[in-house]
Amino acid sequence: MKRIIIGYLSSGYVKINCLKNFLYNFKRYNPGYPCELVICFKKLNRVEKEKRLELTKGLKVEIFSDENEKNDHEWGTLKRLCELKKNRIIFWMNDYGFPKKKNWLKIIMKHYKNNRFLGTSGSCSSHYSNSFYRDNKDNIFNTFYKIIYFFFTVPKFPNCHVRTNGFLIKSKDFLEFINDKFVDSKLKSFLIESGYNSLTNFFLKKNYNIFIVNRNGEKFSLNKMKDSQTFAYANQDKFLISDNHIRKYLTFSNKNKMVKSKQVWGKYE
Repeated sequence: MKRIIIGYLSSGYVKINCLKNFLYNFKRYNPGYPCELVICFKKLNRVEKEKRLELTKGLKVEIFSDENEKNDHEWGTLKRLCELKKNRIIFWMNDYGFPKKKNWLKIIMKHYKNNRFLGTSGSCSSHYSNSFYRDNKDNIFNTFYKIIYFFFTVPKFPNCHVRTNGFLIKSKDFLEFINDKFVDSKLKSFLIESGYNSLTNFFLKKNYNIFIVNRNGEKFSLNKMKDSQTFAYANQDKFLISDNHIRKYLTFSNKNKMVKSKQVWGKYE
């Protein structure tokens, strides 16, 4: 088997500290499995690109500069990476992701087989169901718009899906999935993760087995993934890949953890 591609997005929409955090943890927690690191630069000006290139000195890494003019979010970048790395297996992380366990890729690959889609955290949350709870940043018009938009595009709760920061995918499968989609807004980006035509539902239609893998090396099916304790449940201390939402949960009070857990899973036990 060819080496696994570890694809990491470093975009101009987040601060350079995200790349620093990724590189620090990538060096600290050896993947433990043959791999090639590809850092994808997106929407970076010349000065910012040079600063980030400086951080990668001394590290065996391939830089993929996504020069696409339009902002098609991380999904356009992943599409072009898949076109570049045809017939490869890619583990994908966005700006906010980084590993938090030694041999993390080895742990994931123990569960890899053909016709399997593997992620490192999941959720049953629904943007449609959540849209009835007005965000403080939204006015009445935006709230109403989201209710209508998500009514047609997102299943109501429980909407079980693999979270899309830290997942393993074949490049040809992602190209098949993304072929008829263009993601030019944050709302459309949400649909990739949890809409009617999400990655998870794409693989369900292909009759793939879908699992969440935690730091203990255990795998969990969609209807059991809460028990993986990788996202918004109990102490949430068994995640392999950290991201901004996982880190935010860890800062919550017990009361706020219960609220978040109910939003994601329906109840807190």
